[in-house]
Amino acid sequence: MPRPFEITTESNASVGQVHAAFSSEQYWRARLLEFGGESIRLDSLIVDDGGGVVVHTTQDLGRDMLPSVMARAIPGGLTVLRQESWRPDEHGTLHCEAVITATGAPLTARGSAMVAATDVGSVLRFTGTLHVRIPIVGGAIEKFIVGRLGEEIPAAQRFTAEWIAANV
Repeated sequence: MPRPFEITTESNASVGQVHAAFSSEQYWRARLLEFGGESIRLDSLIVDDGGGVVVHTTQDLGRDMLPSVMARAIPGGLTVLRQESWRPDEHGTLHCEAVITATGAPLTARGSAMVAATDVGSVLRFTGTLHVRIPIVGGAIEKFIVGRLGEEIPAAQRFTAEWIAANV
């Protein structure tokens, strides 16, 4: 059964600064190196004239890189494909549709996010659903992944603010 999740995190970076970072190949390469090292690559970054940003990444996770509950259920490792499509609206808010799929495991996630202005920067709100279709252990894997997302999404926003402070 799909597991819904919701994550909210604040940043001292403005929406405009976050959008500018998300539009930068240097930013994505630094972020991917920070959060995946050599296991993740930037497949494409497309920035359109209207400010839309589409990012595709691929991460290869060998069995030795997986937590034990996942390694037992996914003996060959997996490849995680991510797509994020960001677009600004006329009110200065960024909106995202994200899709994550995997080869090597029946795993899918879909979500939407928005980055909105606050008095001191911005707030990211991400809602989504994760579904791991593996009998018996799928729910445990979903719980583990959602827990990791609850740590990694705020960490990525902190990284973004730090990258902006150092590079913009």
